[in-house]
Amino acid sequence: MTVIQDGTTIQSKQNGRVRFYELKGAPFRFEVPSAQCNPSVGVFLSLPDFHYVADSPLVATTTGFSMAGGNEIRDVLFLRSENPRLVNGYEGIFDSVKKEYEALCTELGKCPLKVRAYRSYWNFVGEKDDTTTTRADFKRLTLEKPLQGYRGDIPVVVYTKVKDVSGGYLSAMETHPIVLRFK
Repeated sequence: MTVIQDGTTIQSKQNGRVRFYELKGAPFRFEVPSAQCNPSVGVFLSLPDFHYVADSPLVATTTGFSMAGGNEIRDVLFLRSENPRLVNGYEGIFDSVKKEYEALCTELGKCPLKVRAYRSYWNFVGEKDDTTTTRADFKRLTLEKPLQGYRGDIPVVVYTKVKDVSGGYLSAMETHPIVLRFK
């Protein structure tokens, strides 16, 4: 995945699995090499929540945590952030796909971390035909707040699909943890 601002690819600095990108408080773009990886974006308000996901190269989640959206939110970076752990009644969401999850563990050589991966695919949906694209352009931090002039760090995980099973109910995804450092 690359980060582009003002037509220039931004070079990252890496600390463990996390890549840090220094940006101006202005619009920017994510690009992935292929739309087939079905990219999605999750933003975290809590650093412990971010690191819980970022420390694991593979996660498993269910369809209930992809956020609905539309054209009006395509350029928004932050839509929602919640604890990714299986708490508060979510412990059983994998019960109906226990065998499929165990098969994923065997196939992948390790078990993906089970999470509630709150994420949006809408950033990577094309304007004309609603198909997945290889780029996501961000102009607003939230629905009400533009990126212009923003300063601060934003922890983000870009998820890419490894495999969907059980009719797409269960997804194994790679995590690409980054911190966008707006100066």
